[in-house]
Amino acid sequence: MLLLSTNFFRFEIRAPRDVSCGVWVQVKLWDLRKLKNLHTLALPGTGASGLCVTFDHSGSFLAAGSGNGQVVVQAVKEWSPVSELKAHSKECTGLAFNFDATALATCSLDRTVKLWGK
Repeated sequence: MLLLSTNFFRFEIRAPRDVSCGVWVQVKLWDLRKLKNLHTLALPGTGASGLCVTFDHSGSFLAAGSGNGQVVVQAVKEWSPVSELKAHSKECTGLAFNFDATALATCSLDRTVKLWGK
């Protein structure tokens, strides 16, 4: 996996798919073989400074955090929402699934780290 992060864009590449997010407050899932946008997810909140995205270990779930502290979890195959969390009071800055995707850790500029799961 290749990970590139800047102030405005973050890319997480898992061949043959790429996911990107940026100042447009959207997450786009791409098929790199066909250079085709498979799906676009509009995120709640505004601003790009808090945007972060990650896949679980298997690539089945995608979590995206926004500038207002909300986190959206999507099932990638069906591209259906699994959960929407009001996780933090400030920008979400990091996300990590555990190995079997039964828990999600989030961190924020509100100086908290939270663990979500069953």
